[in-house]
Amino acid sequence: MKYIKESFSKFKKDVLSRVFYDIMKYFFVTFILVAILKYTPIVNEKFELKVSVTIWTIITILYVSSPKNSTV
Repeated sequence: MKYIKESFSKFKKDVLSRVFYDIMKYFFVTFILVAILKYTPIVNEKFELKVSVTIWTIITILYVSSPKNSTV
């Protein structure tokens, strides 16, 4: 029983550290890319575009992307 508790404890430490590491890694990479691309003229124009999404667009996307004839 002690072995199972130790294994679970090690697993929790390992998973939590990996999740934290992955979140920080993606956050910093995204932050650096946005900071670099913000000052690129072509990309800067794309960031300034206004995007509007209506509720009907969301419903249509969800309907189209939903699995058809699911057997699960």
